[in-house]
Amino acid sequence: MDRRLTYFVALLAGVVLAFLATLAMGVLAAIPTPSALRLDVTAHPILALLVSMTLLVHAPAAILAFVAGWLLFRALGQSSWLLVLICAAPWVAMNGFLTTEFPSTDSLTVFSHWFVWPGILAVPVGIWLASMTVAKSAR
Repeated sequence: MDRRLTYFVALLAGVVLAFLATLAMGVLAAIPTPSALRLDVTAHPILALLVSMTLLVHAPAAILAFVAGWLLFRALGQSSWLLVLICAAPWVAMNGFLTTEFPSTDSLTVFSHWFVWPGILAVPVGIWLASMTVAKSAR
């Protein structure tokens, strides 16, 4: 396959994955926390964040990214850091620049908050793990 076509397919897959991950994360974030669990975690805010966001929202997004990346890299027959970056670029761009409600001069400040990093890194880490899995199985 032509290199430019490979990059275009990876970018297109990244756009579709960003849309699907946003949809899945929105649906999963809307699920209410059970009252028994809420009582256990209200005294521990870090545990509440781990349970409500990381386990219920970010981990499924990373799994979705892993499956999509595995299918993409198997279909392309190759995996590389550049393909991972191209595929993850729409997700990072959407989370860093398009979803911010601040003026354009403050759009990069969203990256300085520690609690946004799991959401930003969930999809790229899933794609990278898929790339490593496909590269290892090709050897």
